[in-house]
Amino acid sequence: MRAFSIIAIRLLAVYFVARPLMALASSLPTAFATAEAFEDWRLLFSASLVLPCLLGVLLWFKAPALAQRLHPNESASDSVVGEAGLVRAGSFLIGVYLVVQHLSSLLSRWQWGGGLDIGSLAALLIGLALIPGASAMGKLFKRLREF
Repeated sequence: MRAFSIIAIRLLAVYFVARPLMALASSLPTAFATAEAFEDWRLLFSASLVLPCLLGVLLWFKAPALAQRLHPNESASDSVVGEAGLVRAGSFLIGVYLVVQHLSSLLSRWQWGGGLDIGSLAALLIGLALIPGASAMGKLFKRLREF
């Protein structure tokens, strides 16, 4: 299960890096049209590109340690993928995705207009709760399954 989690975390990291780079490639020709457009583009660049890429690189290198924390009771040779383990890994990955996606959205919105997007804030809080609560979600799933 630990090997599966490492692969899944690294795939999420690649997604976090690749998605903003693809968006950047399509908007790059218009970014340097005028000095004013460059200033607007710089704000978007900082929140929507740098943050996901940095977090993607961090996830890539910390994947083994994160997998160890997600599945602390497994031996290194245990290759059986259990349902509770999948729930823990999935909850963690969903939480990380929500945090990165909506943190970027909140920062971008705040830089552009100074406002606060309540929907993104709620999703960010849910993601922050899912990251450390992944093992609790696994236990809840196990109890519901037994019920």
